[in-house]
Amino acid sequence: MFAGHLPRPNQFWQLRVIQCLQGDLVMRKVTEYELRAEECRRLAAHMKDPDQKKQFEDMAQAWELLARARMKHLQRGWNEPPASK
Repeated sequence: MFAGHLPRPNQFWQLRVIQCLQGDLVMRKVTEYELRAEECRRLAAHMKDPDQKKQFEDMAQAWELLARARMKHLQRGWNEPPASK
């Protein structure tokens, strides 16, 4: 009855594997971005020049925004069903 609307079992598992691999890549990016933000904050703490300190703090904030955006992408990916053609 619904067989025409569901992916075949093989296709379903292929799609899930692709989603898992994509999720792993996104998660690695989140971690990378968080580490870069942390490094910028460490550098900012050592700056004597207020302008340089602010530049590093701004960069840290940008990395944190990227990390949050990637995390949202990852969470959305797990909640959305596989795209059908």
